[in-house]
Amino acid sequence: LERNSVEKGEKAKYILTVINNGLFLLPYVNIELHDSANNKSQKASSKNVFIPPFSKRRFKLEYIYKYRGEFQVGVKTIEMRDFLGIFKLRYKAKKPLKVKVYPRVINIERFYVREDMHAYNSLSHKGIYEDTSVVDEINKYNYGDSLNRVHWKLTAKMNEMMVKKFEGTEAQNLLFIFDLKKNSYKEETNNLIEDKQIEASIGVLKYLID
Repeated sequence: LERNSVEKGEKAKYILTVINNGLFLLPYVNIELHDSANNKSQKASSKNVFIPPFSKRRFKLEYIYKYRGEFQVGVKTIEMRDFLGIFKLRYKAKKPLKVKVYPRVINIERFYVREDMHAYNSLSHKGIYEDTSVVDEINKYNYGDSLNRVHWKLTAKMNEMMVKKFEGTEAQNLLFIFDLKKNSYKEETNNLIEDKQIEASIGVLKYLID
């Protein structure tokens, strides 16, 4: 396994080499592989190979995972039989390889957060919040300044539009709540909805942090 972690949609590459070091022909070798790239169930696929004496077979496998999570990769069992199927040997892999699939990181160019959702804070720019209970400066009005920031008492006294600048802070706590309730859809649809929620939240978090 070239990498034990990938992002959803990336390829996880796995190389399998089967070697016959004996004097006898192996006419029937069934290799059962973990195959969970297309769904979250740990189902298996298989390969049947023919291996002459003192030779080897090599397979390059690629998995593209549709969902986030941790999945088993590689050989599950190996079964060998003779031509007549009389003798059979079966080996089970002791410890399967695992690959972690992380959600995609989506870049969001613009995201609007309603200021009225914060009792004492307002969003000024990409995750930088201002404490509207603490006035840091009072400046002359410039084109584009919000009318909500106008200091009306001082404006009346100075006979000139004056605006408040609040104390800025980045130390804000954000709470993301996921609705992971399973709907009456197919398992694949529910998995897709869950992944979309998580990817959207990661995108918003990245936007606010950046």
